[in-house]
Amino acid sequence: MKTCVILYAGKVSTYALKNEFKGKTALDRSVEWAVNVEGAETLFILSSNPLECKVNSSVPIEFIIESSWNTGLLLHHIDACMQKGGFSTAVYAWADCPFLDHSYTKELLSVHNKYRCEYTFAEGFPYGLTPEIIDNGTVRILKNLCEKNKEDDITRETIFDLLKTDINSFEIETYIAPFDLRSLRLHFHCGTKRNTVLCTRMFELLERGDENFEKLCTNIAVLKTLPSYYALQISLPCSSSCTYCPYPAFLKEAAGRITEKKLDRFMSKENFSAIISKISDFSGDAVISLSLWGEAMMHPQIEELIAVVLENKELSLVIETCSYEFTEEQIERIRSIVEKAGERENGQKVSTGLSV
Repeated sequence: MKTCVILYAGKVSTYALKNEFKGKTALDRSVEWAVNVEGAETLFILSSNPLECKVNSSVPIEFIIESSWNTGLLLHHIDACMQKGGFSTAVYAWADCPFLDHSYTKELLSVHNKYRCEYTFAEGFPYGLTPEIIDNGTVRILKNLCEKNKEDDITRETIFDLLKTDINSFEIETYIAPFDLRSLRLHFHCGTKRNTVLCTRMFELLERGDENFEKLCTNIAVLKTLPSYYALQISLPCSSSCTYCPYPAFLKEAAGRITEKKLDRFMSKENFSAIISKISDFSGDAVISLSLWGEAMMHPQIEELIAVVLENKELSLVIETCSYEFTEEQIERIRSIVEKAGERENGQKVSTGLSV
C-alpha cells in the first residue's frame, strides 16, 4: 500500500524551533522520524509559515502553508495530498514531537495493513511516541463531516474526536503498549515550556544510555517539571461556615494574631499582578485557582483580578465560590471579561459558569 507521512505544524510553538537536542529542534527530530517511516514515499508538512528543517532526506518533502487552520481545512489538505500521490495510507502526527518511535510506527503500520483497518492508533503510551494511521477513504468521510471553512480549533485529538461521532461505522484497530504509562500523564511534545523541559530532560537521560525510555518515564526528573496549577488565596474573610471546612476554626483560633498583625483582608491588585507575572515567567502556561481559602467573590476588585489573569493567553482561571452575594449584573460583567479575553492557549476550555 502506498504510504505518505503528514506532519501538522500549523500551531508549532517557538519551543519546537529551539535547538534543544544536540543542535536539533523538535521539528528536526520529527522530520527525521517522518522521512524514515518504512515505505513512506512523500512527507507533507502542513504549516502556518515557512519552516526551516536541517534534515537531509531522499524522501520528497512538500510544505502546505495556510495562514490559519481549522479541522475542515486540515482534512481537505490531507485528502488532497493522498489523492495527488495516489496514497492509500497516511501516517499522521504533530511536528513538535521529538520522540516519535520507528519501531512502534512499524508495528502500527503492520497492524493497519494486516487487518485492512480504516484507522489505527496506539493506547497506553505517553503522548508523542506514536502516530495515527488513517486510510484515504476514511479521510474523505471525515472531510465530508465538516465544512472546509468551519471555524474550530485543531487539537491533538481532532481526528479521533471526529471518528468518535460515529465510531461504530469505522474499522478501527488499537495497538496496546507493552507498558501502560497513561497514569503518569506525560506529554512528549514541545508545544509548551513545561513539556519542552520534560523532553529535554528525557533526552539528556537517554543520552546517558543507562535505561530505556519506558523505565525513564518514572524518573523523578521526568515526572516533576514545572507546576501547572496554582491555588491563590486573595481573600481573608469567608461568607460561609461549612462543617467540613477547617478554615472557620482556623480563623477563630487565629483571630487575635491576625488583629495584632493588622493583616490585609484582601490581596492588593499590585501584589496579585506581580504573582501572576512570576507564575507566567516560571511555568509558561498554568491554571490559576481562586481562592485557596477565603471567599474570592468578596474581593472588591475581583473583576480586575480576573482580567489580570486572562490578559495572558497561556493562563486560565478557576473560581470556586460558596457565596450567594454576587449579583446577576456582576456575573454578566465577568462573562464579558471572559468572552473578551478569548480562547486559552493552554488547552483549557473556556466556561463562564461559576462552580458553587
